[in-house]
Amino acid sequence: MSARTFSKPALDLAGQIAHLRVRGLAIPDEDEARTVLKAVGFYRFCGYALHWRLKADGTKEAQFLPGITFRDVTRLCDFDRKLRTHILHAVERIEVALRAAFSNSLGVAYGSHWYLDASRFAPGYKHAELIGRIQGEIHHDQKRADKRDVFIQHYYGSYDNPDMPPAWMVFEAINLGTMSKMFANLNRAEQKLVAAEFGEHPRLVKSWLEMLTVLRNYCAHHARVWNRQFPVKPVIPKLYAPYFEYQMENRKGETVTEIGDFRLHTQLFVLQKFLELIAAGTPWMDQLFDLLHEYGDIPTAPMGFPDKWVGFPTEEEMTQEAERRKAAAKEARLMAKAAAPS
Repeated sequence: MSARTFSKPALDLAGQIAHLRVRGLAIPDEDEARTVLKAVGFYRFCGYALHWRLKADGTKEAQFLPGITFRDVTRLCDFDRKLRTHILHAVERIEVALRAAFSNSLGVAYGSHWYLDASRFAPGYKHAELIGRIQGEIHHDQKRADKRDVFIQHYYGSYDNPDMPPAWMVFEAINLGTMSKMFANLNRAEQKLVAAEFGEHPRLVKSWLEMLTVLRNYCAHHARVWNRQFPVKPVIPKLYAPYFEYQMENRKGETVTEIGDFRLHTQLFVLQKFLELIAAGTPWMDQLFDLLHEYGDIPTAPMGFPDKWVGFPTEEEMTQEAERRKAAAKEARLMAKAAAPS
Protein backbone atom coordinates (compact mmCIF):
# COMPACT_ATOMS: atom_id res chain seq x y z
CA MET A 1 0.00 0.00 0.00
CA SER A 2 1.44 3.36 -1.05
CA ALA A 3 1.95 6.13 1.52
CA ARG A 4 -0.82 8.69 1.76
CA THR A 5 0.35 12.29 1.61
CA PHE A 6 -1.70 15.28 2.78
CA SER A 7 -1.74 17.91 0.05
CA LYS A 8 -4.65 20.25 0.74
CA PRO A 9 -3.55 23.91 0.58
CA ALA A 10 -4.44 26.60 3.12
CA LEU A 11 -7.09 28.96 1.74
CA ASP A 12 -7.33 32.71 2.20
CA LEU A 13 -10.70 34.27 3.05
CA ALA A 14 -11.68 34.66 -0.60
CA GLY A 15 -10.75 31.04 -1.26
CA GLN A 16 -12.72 29.85 1.78
CA ILE A 17 -15.86 31.64 0.63
CA ALA A 18 -15.44 30.32 -2.91
CA HIS A 19 -15.00 26.78 -1.58
CA LEU A 20 -18.21 26.99 0.47
CA ARG A 21 -20.14 28.35 -2.50
CA VAL A 22 -18.89 25.54 -4.74
CA ARG A 23 -20.21 23.13 -2.10
CA GLY A 24 -23.64 24.78 -2.42
CA LEU A 25 -23.76 26.98 0.72
CA ALA A 26 -25.74 30.18 0.10
CA ILE A 27 -23.69 33.24 1.13
CA PRO A 28 -25.76 36.37 0.36
CA ASP A 29 -23.54 38.73 2.40
CA GLU A 30 -19.89 38.22 1.57
CA ASP A 31 -18.69 40.93 3.98
CA GLU A 32 -20.47 39.18 6.87
CA ALA A 33 -18.94 35.87 5.82
CA ARG A 34 -15.45 37.40 5.83
CA THR A 35 -16.00 38.82 9.32
CA VAL A 36 -17.23 35.50 10.70
CA LEU A 37 -14.56 33.36 9.08
CA LYS A 38 -11.86 35.73 10.26
CA ALA A 39 -13.16 35.49 13.84
CA VAL A 40 -14.15 31.80 13.94
CA GLY A 41 -11.79 30.14 11.50
CA PHE A 42 -12.64 28.15 8.38
CA TYR A 43 -11.93 24.69 9.80
CA ARG A 44 -14.04 25.27 12.92
CA PHE A 45 -16.87 26.72 10.79
CA CYS A 46 -16.82 23.66 8.53
CA GLY A 47 -17.12 21.40 11.59
CA TYR A 48 -20.48 22.96 12.36
CA ALA A 49 -21.50 23.11 8.70
CA LEU A 50 -20.87 19.38 8.26
CA HIS A 51 -24.28 18.63 9.80
CA TRP A 52 -25.94 19.86 6.60
CA ARG A 53 -23.80 17.59 4.40
CA LEU A 54 -24.52 14.29 6.15
CA LYS A 55 -26.77 11.55 4.81
CA ALA A 56 -29.07 9.58 7.09
CA ASP A 57 -26.44 6.81 7.35
CA GLY A 58 -23.79 9.29 8.48
CA THR A 59 -21.77 9.38 5.26
CA LYS A 60 -20.78 12.76 3.85
CA GLU A 61 -22.28 14.36 0.76
CA ALA A 62 -20.16 16.56 -1.50
CA GLN A 63 -22.81 19.28 -1.48
CA PHE A 64 -24.83 21.07 1.21
CA LEU A 65 -28.53 20.35 1.45
CA PRO A 66 -30.61 22.72 -0.71
CA GLY A 67 -31.52 26.03 0.94
CA ILE A 68 -28.83 26.02 3.64
CA THR A 69 -27.33 29.45 4.21
CA PHE A 70 -24.22 30.84 5.85
CA ARG A 71 -26.36 32.22 8.67
CA ASP A 72 -27.78 28.77 9.41
CA VAL A 73 -24.27 27.70 10.30
CA THR A 74 -23.39 30.83 12.28
CA ARG A 75 -26.62 30.45 14.25
CA LEU A 76 -25.54 26.94 15.23
CA CYS A 77 -22.14 28.31 16.28
CA ASP A 78 -23.86 30.91 18.47
CA PHE A 79 -26.10 28.30 20.07
CA ASP A 80 -23.20 26.03 20.88
CA ARG A 81 -21.23 28.92 22.40
CA LYS A 82 -24.15 29.89 24.67
CA LEU A 83 -24.70 26.24 25.59
CA ARG A 84 -21.06 25.86 26.65
CA THR A 85 -21.32 28.99 28.78
CA HIS A 86 -24.47 27.68 30.42
CA ILE A 87 -22.82 24.34 31.17
CA LEU A 88 -19.86 26.12 32.78
CA HIS A 89 -22.25 27.94 35.13
CA ALA A 90 -23.31 24.54 36.49
CA VAL A 91 -19.77 23.19 36.59
CA GLU A 92 -18.66 26.18 38.67
CA ARG A 93 -21.32 25.51 41.33
CA ILE A 94 -20.44 21.81 41.45
CA GLU A 95 -16.67 22.32 41.55
CA VAL A 96 -16.91 24.81 44.43
CA ALA A 97 -19.23 22.44 46.33
CA LEU A 98 -16.76 19.60 45.77
CA ARG A 99 -13.95 21.60 47.36
CA ALA A 100 -16.15 22.21 50.38
CA ALA A 101 -17.15 18.54 50.54
CA PHE A 102 -13.53 17.42 50.84
CA SER A 103 -12.86 19.90 53.64
CA ASN A 104 -16.13 19.29 55.48
CA SER A 105 -15.60 15.52 55.48
CA LEU A 106 -11.98 14.44 55.34
CA GLY A 107 -10.58 17.58 56.93
CA VAL A 108 -12.82 17.17 59.95
CA ALA A 109 -12.25 13.42 60.17
CA TYR A 110 -8.49 13.23 59.60
CA GLY A 111 -7.03 16.68 60.15
CA SER A 112 -5.78 19.63 58.17
CA HIS A 113 -3.16 17.78 56.11
CA TRP A 114 -4.90 14.45 55.49
CA TYR A 115 -3.95 14.41 51.80
CA LEU A 116 -0.25 14.00 52.77
CA ASP A 117 -1.07 10.64 54.35
CA ALA A 118 -0.65 7.90 51.74
CA SER A 119 -2.70 5.50 53.89
CA ARG A 120 -5.84 7.47 53.00
CA PHE A 121 -5.48 6.27 49.41
CA ALA A 122 -5.92 2.89 47.77
CA PRO A 123 -3.00 0.45 48.01
CA GLY A 124 -0.71 0.80 45.05
CA TYR A 125 -1.77 4.34 44.25
CA LYS A 126 1.21 6.50 43.28
CA HIS A 127 0.77 8.96 46.11
CA ALA A 128 4.14 10.63 45.55
CA GLU A 129 3.08 11.54 42.00
CA LEU A 130 -0.11 13.09 43.38
CA ILE A 131 1.87 15.24 45.80
CA GLY A 132 4.16 16.29 42.97
CA ARG A 133 1.15 17.26 40.87
CA ILE A 134 -0.33 19.29 43.73
CA GLN A 135 3.00 21.00 44.35
CA GLY A 136 3.07 22.04 40.71
CA GLU A 137 -0.46 23.46 40.84
CA ILE A 138 0.10 25.46 44.05
CA HIS A 139 3.61 26.57 42.96
CA HIS A 140 5.32 24.90 45.88
CA ASP A 141 8.77 25.53 44.38
CA GLN A 142 10.22 28.74 45.81
CA LYS A 143 11.37 29.71 42.33
CA ARG A 144 7.69 30.08 41.38
CA ALA A 145 6.61 31.85 44.56
CA ASP A 146 5.54 34.94 42.62
CA LYS A 147 2.81 32.85 40.93
CA ARG A 148 1.20 31.63 44.16
CA ASP A 149 -2.29 32.59 45.29
CA VAL A 150 -2.11 35.07 48.16
CA PHE A 151 -3.37 32.56 50.72
CA ILE A 152 -0.82 29.96 49.60
CA GLN A 153 1.93 32.55 49.85
CA HIS A 154 0.71 33.53 53.32
CA TYR A 155 1.06 29.93 54.51
CA TYR A 156 4.60 29.56 53.19
CA GLY A 157 5.53 32.89 54.71
CA SER A 158 4.08 32.01 58.12
CA TYR A 159 4.78 28.28 58.68
CA ASP A 160 7.58 25.81 58.17
CA ASN A 161 5.82 22.57 59.14
CA PRO A 162 4.13 20.83 57.46
CA ASP A 163 5.92 22.04 54.36
CA MET A 164 2.65 22.21 52.36
CA PRO A 165 -0.58 24.10 53.13
CA PRO A 166 -3.67 22.53 54.74
CA ALA A 167 -6.17 20.75 52.53
CA TRP A 168 -8.73 23.57 52.54
CA MET A 169 -6.13 25.91 51.01
CA VAL A 170 -4.83 23.31 48.56
CA PHE A 171 -8.32 22.54 47.28
CA GLU A 172 -8.89 26.19 46.45
CA ALA A 173 -5.86 26.08 44.14
CA ILE A 174 -5.90 22.67 42.43
CA ASN A 175 -7.99 21.91 39.37
CA LEU A 176 -11.08 19.77 38.96
CA GLY A 177 -9.17 16.98 37.23
CA THR A 178 -6.84 16.60 40.20
CA MET A 179 -9.76 16.50 42.63
CA SER A 180 -11.51 13.89 40.50
CA LYS A 181 -8.40 11.67 40.44
CA MET A 182 -7.97 12.08 44.19
CA PHE A 183 -11.52 10.98 44.85
CA ALA A 184 -11.20 8.02 42.48
CA ASN A 185 -8.12 6.79 44.35
CA LEU A 186 -9.22 7.32 47.95
CA ASN A 187 -9.89 4.32 50.15
CA ARG A 188 -13.51 3.23 50.13
CA ALA A 189 -14.13 4.59 53.63
CA GLU A 190 -12.80 8.02 52.66
CA GLN A 191 -14.83 8.00 49.44
CA LYS A 192 -17.97 7.32 51.46
CA LEU A 193 -17.32 10.34 53.68
CA VAL A 194 -17.01 12.70 50.70
CA ALA A 195 -19.93 11.15 48.80
CA ALA A 196 -22.12 11.48 51.91
CA GLU A 197 -21.82 15.25 51.55
CA PHE A 198 -23.86 14.87 48.35
CA GLY A 199 -26.07 12.05 49.62
CA GLU A 200 -24.97 9.76 46.79
CA HIS A 201 -23.14 6.44 46.39
CA PRO A 202 -19.34 6.71 45.88
CA ARG A 203 -19.60 4.80 42.59
CA LEU A 204 -21.91 7.48 41.21
CA VAL A 205 -19.81 10.37 42.48
CA LYS A 206 -16.63 8.85 41.03
CA SER A 207 -18.24 8.42 37.62
CA TRP A 208 -19.87 11.84 37.67
CA LEU A 209 -16.64 13.63 38.58
CA GLU A 210 -14.81 11.94 35.72
CA MET A 211 -17.57 12.97 33.32
CA LEU A 212 -17.66 16.48 34.77
CA THR A 213 -13.91 16.94 34.29
CA VAL A 214 -14.06 15.91 30.63
CA LEU A 215 -17.14 18.05 29.91
CA ARG A 216 -15.61 21.03 31.70
CA ASN A 217 -12.45 20.74 29.61
CA TYR A 218 -14.38 20.66 26.34
CA CYS A 219 -16.32 23.77 27.37
CA ALA A 220 -13.35 25.66 28.80
CA HIS A 221 -11.36 25.03 25.61
CA HIS A 222 -14.30 26.11 23.42
CA ALA A 223 -14.79 22.75 21.74
CA ARG A 224 -18.13 21.89 20.16
CA VAL A 225 -20.57 20.18 22.54
CA TRP A 226 -23.49 20.00 20.10
CA ASN A 227 -23.40 16.78 18.06
CA ARG A 228 -20.46 15.33 19.98
CA GLN A 229 -19.77 11.81 21.19
CA PHE A 230 -18.01 12.27 24.53
CA PRO A 231 -15.28 9.81 25.57
CA VAL A 232 -16.91 8.95 28.91
CA LYS A 233 -20.42 7.86 29.86
CA PRO A 234 -21.65 8.56 33.40
CA VAL A 235 -23.21 5.90 35.59
CA ILE A 236 -26.98 6.41 35.83
CA PRO A 237 -28.77 5.91 39.18
CA LYS A 238 -30.75 2.66 39.16
CA LEU A 239 -34.05 4.49 39.67
CA TYR A 240 -33.56 6.46 36.43
CA ALA A 241 -32.30 3.54 34.33
CA PRO A 242 -35.67 2.95 32.58
CA TYR A 243 -35.63 6.51 31.21
CA PHE A 244 -32.17 6.08 29.70
CA GLU A 245 -32.34 2.48 28.50
CA TYR A 246 -32.28 1.67 24.82
CA GLN A 247 -31.53 -1.33 22.64
CA MET A 248 -28.57 -1.58 20.31
CA GLU A 249 -26.66 -4.18 18.37
CA ASN A 250 -23.17 -5.00 19.62
CA ARG A 251 -20.18 -6.05 17.53
CA LYS A 252 -21.29 -9.68 17.69
CA GLY A 253 -24.64 -8.78 16.17
CA GLU A 254 -26.45 -9.36 19.46
CA THR A 255 -29.19 -7.05 20.72
CA VAL A 256 -28.22 -5.63 24.10
CA THR A 257 -29.74 -3.07 26.46
CA GLU A 258 -27.66 0.00 27.24
CA ILE A 259 -28.25 2.60 29.96
CA GLY A 260 -27.36 6.13 28.89
CA ASP A 261 -25.06 7.11 26.06
CA PHE A 262 -22.09 9.33 25.23
CA ARG A 263 -24.18 12.32 24.09
CA LEU A 264 -24.82 15.62 25.85
CA HIS A 265 -28.37 14.72 26.93
CA THR A 266 -27.00 12.18 29.42
CA GLN A 267 -24.33 14.60 30.63
CA LEU A 268 -26.89 17.34 31.26
CA PHE A 269 -28.89 14.94 33.43
CA VAL A 270 -25.86 14.52 35.70
CA LEU A 271 -25.42 18.29 35.93
CA GLN A 272 -29.05 18.69 36.91
CA LYS A 273 -28.85 15.96 39.57
CA PHE A 274 -25.67 17.45 41.02
CA LEU A 275 -27.27 20.90 41.16
CA GLU A 276 -30.36 19.49 42.89
CA LEU A 277 -28.06 18.13 45.59
CA ILE A 278 -26.12 21.33 46.20
CA ALA A 279 -28.37 24.17 45.05
CA ALA A 280 -32.03 23.14 45.21
CA GLY A 281 -34.24 25.66 43.45
CA THR A 282 -31.57 26.87 41.05
CA PRO A 283 -33.05 28.22 37.78
CA TRP A 284 -30.39 26.46 35.72
CA MET A 285 -32.80 24.01 34.06
CA ASP A 286 -35.31 26.77 33.33
CA GLN A 287 -32.52 28.74 31.68
CA LEU A 288 -31.60 25.68 29.63
CA PHE A 289 -35.19 25.43 28.40
CA ASP A 290 -35.10 29.15 27.52
CA LEU A 291 -31.94 28.60 25.47
CA LEU A 292 -33.41 25.61 23.64
CA HIS A 293 -36.56 27.64 22.93
CA GLU A 294 -34.55 30.62 21.66
CA TYR A 295 -32.81 28.31 19.20
CA GLY A 296 -35.80 26.10 18.50
CA ASP A 297 -34.69 25.61 14.90
CA ILE A 298 -31.49 23.86 16.03
CA PRO A 299 -32.01 20.07 16.04
CA THR A 300 -31.56 18.46 19.47
CA ALA A 301 -31.35 14.84 18.27
CA PRO A 302 -27.59 15.20 17.60
CA MET A 303 -27.21 15.87 21.35
CA GLY A 304 -29.09 12.67 22.19
CA PHE A 305 -32.39 14.27 23.19
CA PRO A 306 -35.54 12.20 22.56
CA ASP A 307 -38.31 13.59 20.36
CA LYS A 308 -40.50 16.27 21.98
CA TRP A 309 -38.31 16.40 25.08
CA VAL A 310 -39.94 18.31 27.94
CA GLY A 311 -37.41 17.68 30.69
CA PHE A 312 -35.93 14.91 32.78
CA PRO A 313 -38.35 12.81 34.84
CA THR A 314 -38.69 13.53 38.54
CA GLU A 315 -37.82 11.07 41.29
CA GLU A 316 -41.54 10.64 41.98
CA GLU A 317 -42.25 9.79 38.34
CA MET A 318 -39.44 7.25 38.23
CA THR A 319 -40.61 5.69 41.51
CA GLN A 320 -44.06 5.23 39.99
CA GLU A 321 -42.48 3.69 36.88
CA ALA A 322 -40.47 1.27 39.04
CA GLU A 323 -43.64 0.20 40.85
CA ARG A 324 -45.46 -0.24 37.52
CA ARG A 325 -42.67 -2.44 36.19
CA LYS A 326 -42.55 -4.45 39.38
CA ALA A 327 -46.30 -5.10 39.21
CA ALA A 328 -46.08 -6.03 35.51
CA ALA A 329 -43.26 -8.47 36.20
CA LYS A 330 -45.24 -10.07 39.04
CA GLU A 331 -48.29 -10.46 36.82
CA ALA A 332 -46.16 -12.01 34.08
CA ARG A 333 -44.75 -14.57 36.54
CA LEU A 334 -48.22 -15.50 37.76
CA MET A 335 -49.50 -15.94 34.20
CA ALA A 336 -46.48 -18.08 33.30
CA LYS A 337 -47.05 -20.21 36.38
CA ALA A 338 -50.74 -20.62 35.56
CA ALA A 339 -49.92 -21.62 31.97
CA ALA A 340 -47.29 -24.16 32.98
CA PRO A 341 -48.38 -27.85 32.84
CA SER A 342 -49.22 -29.27 36.25
